[in-house]
Amino acid sequence: LEKANSGQLSGRKATEEMIRVEQKRLASQRAILRVLAGGSLAIPGAILTAMETGPWLAWGYSVPGLILLVLGGWQIFRALK
Repeated sequence: LEKANSGQLSGRKATEEMIRVEQKRLASQRAILRVLAGGSLAIPGAILTAMETGPWLAWGYSVPGLILLVLGGWQIFRALK
C-alpha cells in the first residue's frame, strides 16, 4: 500500500492483462459475426436447395442454393476453428 500511495507501484501487469483481454474480446466478436454471416447465407441456401426451383439446376439442386450453403458453411467453420 505504501508503494501504491507513493506512486512506485508499476501498472505494467495490469496493462498487459488489459491488452490480452481486449484481444480475446475482439476475437470472440469476430467469431460471432462470422457465425451470423454464415447462418444468414446457409439458411437461404438450404431453402433454395430444398425447393429445387430455378433455372440453374445441377443434379436436381439449385446452384445458387448450393453456393450459398457452401459459403455459409465455410464462414461457420472458420468461426468455430
